[in-house]
This record gives sequence, C-alpha cells and structure tokens, in this order.
Amino acid sequence: MILLEDKLAIFNKMVYQKKKQECDERLERAKEKYSQDIEKKKIELEEMERDLVERRIALAKKKSFEMEASINENRRVLGLKKDREFLQKLIEDLYKRAKDFTDTDEYKDFMIKNFKEVIEELEGDYYLALTEKDRHFKDDFLKIAKDKKINLDFIELDKEFIGGFNIYDKDKTYRINSSLKAKIDNAEYEIGKLLHFTLRKEEYKIEQGEN
Repeated sequence: MILLEDKLAIFNKMVYQKKKQECDERLERAKEKYSQDIEKKKIELEEMERDLVERRIALAKKKSFEMEASINENRRVLGLKKDREFLQKLIEDLYKRAKDFTDTDEYKDFMIKNFKEVIEELEGDYYLALTEKDRHFKDDFLKIAKDKKINLDFIELDKEFIGGFNIYDKDKTYRINSSLKAKIDNAEYEIGKLLHFTLRKEEYKIEQGEN
C-alpha cells in the first residue's frame, strides 16, 4: 500500500519533471533564438563592413579622380601660361626683327608695294601717318597717290607702330592700319595656335620617349 508521503513524492517528481521539461524546451528555444539572432547580427555586421569598404573604395576613387582632374587642370593652366609666355617672347622677338627690317633696302620695296595695294580702291583726300624715321618716303607716296588722284596730308605715326603706315579719312572716322606692329598682332592668333600645336607635339614625343 502506497503511503501518502510516497504519493506526494511521486506527484512532486512528476511536477518537477514536467517543469524541467518545460524549462528545457524554453531553454532550447531561447538558445535557438539567440543563435538565430547572433547569425542575423553577424550577417548585418558583414553587410555593414562590405558597405563601409565599398564606400571607402568609392571615396578613394572619387578623391583619386578629383586629384587627377586637379593635376590635369593645373598642368593645362601651367601649359597655357608657359605657352603664353613663350608666345609673348616670340612676338617681342618679331617686333625687334621688324624694327631691324626697317633699316634694310627691302623695306622700301615693301612699303611702296603695300601702299599701292592699300590705296587701290581709295579716292579723295586722306591723312597718311608715317613714323619720323619713314618721312623720307613722302615723295614716293605723293607720286603714287597723285597717279590715283588721291590727295595726301602727312601726320606723324607713333614709333610704337615700328614702321609701315596708317591711313585716315579727313574726318578720322576710320583708319586703315597697315603698320608692321599691326601685321604682327593680327597674326598672333595663328602664331599662337601653331606654337601650341608644336609644343604639345614635342611634349608628347618626350612622354613617349621619342627623340
């Protein structure tokens, strides 16, 4: 015969086992959920790490591109500055050569030929501006103008024009600038383009290791 104490012991044991089973099941579920949460968080951290690395790479590339663009722009500006300095020296040298040209025998032929071409379509009265140095051409120009029925009055041309001449109508409303300086200045753009092309071509040869 089972005593009351034994029945209580058996009952307590059954309750304990049931509670233990429930606790074990809850613990297992908790472990599983914890494991899932850990795995989820691990995946999130890996994704964050990949995203951070990708953003850093993208930022580094952007900075690299910006730096390269900045270097290229600085190089271009420096190249243009050097081109301009080179061109200015070249123009100054042409001014000097033009001044030297005014001391040659060929200069007279140039002046007369140029004057004939300029007045070909003109008629009437004009001012002809010559430098003080070129005043000795007056008689030659008067003779040529007379043959074209053109009347000339002479005025002085500033020496900064180097040589050649300017022609003004009597009201000085327009001017034909046929000075040596004007011819050089008018050619400056084409000279600059040719110079730029030549310098870039030489730079390319140097970069490619050509002679």
